[in-house]
Amino acid sequence: MSKSSRVVIYWLPKRCRKPKQVGLATAVGSAATIHDLAKRAFEGGGRLFVVEAPTADYGRQLIAAHLGHQTPEIGSPGMQTVLAGGRVVAIGTRACLALAGAADSIRQWDKRIAARGRVTCDESRALRGDPFAAWNPSNAFGDGLGQD
Repeated sequence: MSKSSRVVIYWLPKRCRKPKQVGLATAVGSAATIHDLAKRAFEGGGRLFVVEAPTADYGRQLIAAHLGHQTPEIGSPGMQTVLAGGRVVAIGTRACLALAGAADSIRQWDKRIAARGRVTCDESRALRGDPFAAWNPSNAFGDGLGQD
């Protein structure tokens, strides 16, 4: 993907055909958005897609190709992560890092509130700064995602 790509969060409710764009992974509060939607996805309420794409339509094309088990004509994404039997999907390298960043942010949430009494805006983003600097593969997609 090019530098102009964005990491977009999509929600596909149960019994719907078209995924709805609900935000960007770089937006304030995106970690909580991903956490809440992942929790709903784990419970069977729909599907969460975090996609690295330059436009919303391009992202929807990647999702359609993923759901149809096809290689997209528009270029294959570099990396995919599929969790909970396909209910939580990240398409693209930065999208996978955003999913891991959201899980890490939620894991640290209570500790930060206990220590400082608040969580800063930057700490509530799923994808912040240099995403590769904070990458920790151990339990990257574990405890913080989809659980209380």
